[in-house]
Amino acid sequence: KQSIHLNQLINMILEISMWERTQFELDKKAFDIEEVMNDIMDSFSNGCGSCAHIERKYSFNGVKVDLDGVYFTTMINNLLSNAVKYSERDPEIRVEGYHTDEGITVSVADNGIGISKTDQKHIFDKFYRASTGNIHKFKGLGLGLYYVKRIAQAHGGDVSVSSKPGKGSTFTITLPY
Repeated sequence: KQSIHLNQLINMILEISMWERTQFELDKKAFDIEEVMNDIMDSFSNGCGSCAHIERKYSFNGVKVDLDGVYFTTMINNLLSNAVKYSERDPEIRVEGYHTDEGITVSVADNGIGISKTDQKHIFDKFYRASTGNIHKFKGLGLGLYYVKRIAQAHGGDVSVSSKPGKGSTFTITLPY
């Protein structure tokens, strides 16, 4: 598991390096977003066993979205993994989604440790790690949320966070059709 995780981190660093040297390119195709979300949620749930209670509350009514399936999956998986990683009790995750005339919105909310207002201003910066008191408790390179932001922006969308320390966090991704 550690070898696989290390390989993923190395690949992420290499990809980020490539993005900064060249124009980021997606391989977009039209996807039924609800099917994609169900596949991601099923795979994550199966992969982590009973690592979290996950509530799905989305309905996209057959909407098709042009997106890069691999990068979109990576983006959602990163948020789900963080929700588990940054929880000091049994993780509870709520994934919501809907569509508007402009595009889709997907939010991933957790009951984790939360993020201070000061840290919220920087969490999407490359290599930024929020201070947690014990810096060794939560391991990482500070690239995951940077990666999420870059993927959302490459799709023409964005990501935001709403959080309070001790009360969990909600990450909201908006993408155009």
